[in-house]
Amino acid sequence: MTPMAVRQHIYALSEDGLVDYDDERHRVGRPRRVWKLAPAAQAEFPDSHADLTVELIDAMGHAFGDEGLDRLIVERTRAQLERYQALMPRKGAPIQQKIAALAKIRRDEGYMAEWSKDRDGTFWLIENHCPICAAARSVRHCVEMSWR
Repeated sequence: MTPMAVRQHIYALSEDGLVDYDDERHRVGRPRRVWKLAPAAQAEFPDSHADLTVELIDAMGHAFGDEGLDRLIVERTRAQLERYQALMPRKGAPIQQKIAALAKIRRDEGYMAEWSKDRDGTFWLIENHCPICAAARSVRHCVEMSWR
């Protein structure tokens, strides 16, 4: 395909609400257009991982009760926090470096993670097509992670 043919397909997908873009400004030259899937496109990529995760959580809740499920979530969170802290930049590193590192960790785990910074200085960590969202909605409470 030619670059123009690709652009025409992308523009058609944009009109259908399936892709979106951000224009990244740099010191020199025109802004660079960065394309990404729009939320409406998620349905185009069916993923049974979310269903499996929710089913497993339900089964664990039935087998071990709420207290057992709580213990399981706390242990998983502890192990994940330990692993992430070992991979994150040292204490005192700039927040931008930490967010970039976390996005990379999540991508390496198979999530479609990305990060960005708004003009007002707000940082965003975005996970696209994430089965954890469905799992989190299926349990009655969440364990909060703190990053130090």
